[in-house]
Amino acid sequence: MRKVDKPDNVKRRNRLTIVCTNCKRRKIRCDKKHPCDACIKANRADECKYISIIKEDTKRKNTLKLGNDYKKHKGNQTVADKDGNLAHIDNSEFINIIPNGFYVDVKRSAINMFAQFVDLSIEHRDVYLKLMTRFRSIVIKNMSEKYENEAKSEKHKFNPYLPKSFKPLSVFDFHEQTGNRMVSQKGIINYEQHKILFDKFAKMRKNEQLKFLSDESIKIKDYLIDKELFLSQILQFFTEKILPLIPIFDMNILTKEIIAFFDYMSTNDNISTKSSDHIVMSIIFLIILLTKLSISNSKYPHVESIYESILKIDTSKYLAIIHHYLFQMKILRKCTLLQLQCLILLKFYQWCSPDDGDGSDGQHNQIFLGMIISSAKELGINWHCINNESYCFSIANGARPSLMDMGSKDYLEHYRRIWSVIVSWDRKMSLAFGQECLIGKSYIGFLKESLSNIIENNNNSNSNSNDITDKSQDISHNINFQHKIWHARMLSVDHYLLKINNMIHNAPTRVNVALLEDLISQIKNELKRLRLYSITLTETTTGSNGNKYAKGYNTQDYYDTINESAIKVLDTEFDWCLNLLELSIYHGRMVYYERTTDYVKYHTSIQELWDYLILLAKKCHCYFFPEVGQDRINGFMRFYCNRIVEIATNKLCVLIPTFILRLNRFPQMTNDDRDLMCKFLYQISSVYFNEYAFEHFKCFKKMFTAKITYKMLNRPHGKDIWKNILQFLIYKISEQDEILNSVEDIPNITCSSLRELIPYFNEYYQEVKSKGYDYTNVDYLERIWNNKVIPVSACDNLFKLNLHEEKLDFIIKEDRYEHQLNIFASFYDNSSTELVVRTYGETLVSQKQDSNVNKTAYPGNVASNNFTEFPVMPIVSVDIDQSLGTEASVTRTVSSNNGTFDFDLDRLTQPIETISSLEFLNDLFEPTDFISFFK
Repeated sequence: MRKVDKPDNVKRRNRLTIVCTNCKRRKIRCDKKHPCDACIKANRADECKYISIIKEDTKRKNTLKLGNDYKKHKGNQTVADKDGNLAHIDNSEFINIIPNGFYVDVKRSAINMFAQFVDLSIEHRDVYLKLMTRFRSIVIKNMSEKYENEAKSEKHKFNPYLPKSFKPLSVFDFHEQTGNRMVSQKGIINYEQHKILFDKFAKMRKNEQLKFLSDESIKIKDYLIDKELFLSQILQFFTEKILPLIPIFDMNILTKEIIAFFDYMSTNDNISTKSSDHIVMSIIFLIILLTKLSISNSKYPHVESIYESILKIDTSKYLAIIHHYLFQMKILRKCTLLQLQCLILLKFYQWCSPDDGDGSDGQHNQIFLGMIISSAKELGINWHCINNESYCFSIANGARPSLMDMGSKDYLEHYRRIWSVIVSWDRKMSLAFGQECLIGKSYIGFLKESLSNIIENNNNSNSNSNDITDKSQDISHNINFQHKIWHARMLSVDHYLLKINNMIHNAPTRVNVALLEDLISQIKNELKRLRLYSITLTETTTGSNGNKYAKGYNTQDYYDTINESAIKVLDTEFDWCLNLLELSIYHGRMVYYERTTDYVKYHTSIQELWDYLILLAKKCHCYFFPEVGQDRINGFMRFYCNRIVEIATNKLCVLIPTFILRLNRFPQMTNDDRDLMCKFLYQISSVYFNEYAFEHFKCFKKMFTAKITYKMLNRPHGKDIWKNILQFLIYKISEQDEILNSVEDIPNITCSSLRELIPYFNEYYQEVKSKGYDYTNVDYLERIWNNKVIPVSACDNLFKLNLHEEKLDFIIKEDRYEHQLNIFASFYDNSSTELVVRTYGETLVSQKQDSNVNKTAYPGNVASNNFTEFPVMPIVSVDIDQSLGTEASVTRTVSSNNGTFDFDLDRLTQPIETISSLEFLNDLFEPTDFISFFK
């Protein structure tokens, strides 16, 4: 029989492999599930994959070429050549998210390596923001020292309970009012309101720092409230509105503990730490603090009169008492279940509260969270309690909770709840701040299978009721644990979150952002499916025939526990966390392609980042000012969601300036575009600080530098702050080099130099020196920066950033704070007149010169005709020969003693001919440069 030749093009079926890649490599049996049981047992479920394999002709095996004839698809891509053969390739886009390395801040009080997504790390990654913040810090330091000396002479006392970082705020605010001879009545009122806030935050910090000599020195009865008030109002409020957000307590047991504590204190003056009374007392205090916080942030009408008895409770010393009892040395050696619950509740309060418990950038939460995780593991609360029920509890007499209150199964149920909450917090810190997860393992597969079993059993109408009753024993735990608690439900996507964490932290210089985006998309799809499962579960727990799967299962208990309002709040917070992660990816991608001079991807990424900022701004605006008919969250749970929205809004205030600083790179951008960005920055900053600065200490602390940044960027047309930043920093580095080269030993150097603080700028400085140093030619300095240091836009000067002006109308055309105090606008907004007077000499400014100042000559000044200024301007004596204006001709006479140098030049080196920082700043700026065009 003659052999038939095999045709060249044989159609082959593109099918999945019958075993996963892991089982094939290990040569073991695979059950063909996804993920398979073998991968789950090996803790490699996230790597369980089935790939499409196409058997290729051996002659063509090594001749596959990828070119323009290949059509690419996102994700795991399939490409086809001219002959129709298929091949599997990976979708990869690697970037370096730490181009300037990790940022470590070494201070007297602490050393912090900041997480990768916090403000300081963003500024450290972005060279434009880095140079701007360094410039800002230098000039603020120079002027705050000068103003501080003047404040001392006028007997202005700085509140000792405020941190040192508050001193510039206090000094500038005082100087603005006392030094300004033309302060309006409104300015005086604003100053008094600012002073009230300073005193409020100082009192808050004083109470937090309160120290007690001993346990006996604390009169607990002076701080306890009425038992009936707590049990009937506060505890009930906590159970309904707050507990669903952090389900770590069995309220029956907790109520029993609280009643026993109140009964004990009715006959005793002091608490017994050996009986853990101090733990119960701390939980009581935290419940009161959280209840007050929830009520005060609800924004419901008449809420203050309804809950007047709760709001008037004096809780100012509560945190100091809690810290006194909790953070003793024994907590580092052993722990109880009640103590762990108290620590978690304290962590929950620190996240929600307006205090500065976690630090302004969340840099202080890792130690506390790590202690909670370590304590939980010491108790046996870990991944084993989720997947392995073989726990043998030996409950001794006198244990709390006792055997009468909780058996072994109840203990295991509590363990599962607490661990799901701890894992959720660990992952949230990773998404929001970029911290590396402290819990380095994850398990998957148990949740989706149980959901499928529940739905399958309910749809099986042929099964008799006895079979359902028998099966109810196996799945009742899944209903109680996995679907009644939001945190437990989220464990099904935990392996995605851990994989994102590992991709970011295992190799931060080579992060596959394309795969990150795919993982985020998978998480969103999985969450949609989980929400659908929850709806299906609600419908299937009770059927038309009244059968229930769990023996003795009460449907009302299910609805009471699975609080829909809490689920909506927690879902909202998680969505915000994903938004923050995506925002960090967009920014990291833009910075990377700028540094690598990939101008096509750079232009794409910078446009994507701007579009996402608008999207996030719209989302923030809808949260603060919900539209009619918009689905809103429960007002009493708003206090919890406020924190994540505060982080997101702050990110907008940090990232919008990076676009304004880069505008000089795009010749197609106009002055109107710059004005639009400045308006956008002003409105976002107004929303952020007016919503948070009155109550949140960490937010109020940022307002000073935010206002300075806005004044720097919002300058008249033709006055580019970026040129001044380059000029000033070049001058400062040159100045330091001359000083260091002139003497052998300088003992006064006590901190890092500019070269160390901005290492990337050193390359630019060396380029300027090689071309011939001339810091007075700003155009020359800018040209070197754009063409030699970061030449990404030199290849394409036709790109124009689409600002989507029509999409910004929602925030720019409507001033929400027009008829009330805008705290962002009021800070340092009346001191420009004083600046002009001091700059041009008090004896030479006459009424005639004041009348020559045309305050309405600037068409962009749509909101206010008051002069505003940049409060770090130098104060020197000058002669003036014409009326004020942007083209004023000034002859300067340098003050003989400025007192602002880092080095004493007269002592260190007489021969060096150099000028002071204040004089150089005066060379850079004119007083009218800082007249605000919009506010």
